[in-house]
Amino acid sequence: MSISSKAKNKEKILKDLEKIVGEENIVYTDEDLFVYSYDAYSDPFLDNEISTSRADVVVRVEDKKQVSEIVKYANE
Repeated sequence: MSISSKAKNKEKILKDLEKIVGEENIVYTDEDLFVYSYDAYSDPFLDNEISTSRADVVVRVEDKKQVSEIVKYANE
């Protein structure tokens, strides 16, 4: 899959997730994802795979229905 195909696929996934949870509940910019890239036991300023892991997107859900719809979408 080419880089442009991956970018188009990511855009489609983001749009689909926005339909489920709303645009305000989707986090995908590097600046916003930084907060989600470590936990209480890791150092966000150490550059190693053990202490950090960056997600491509974070989806915040408000209810069980949204969770169910996301799981169904992920299984398509």
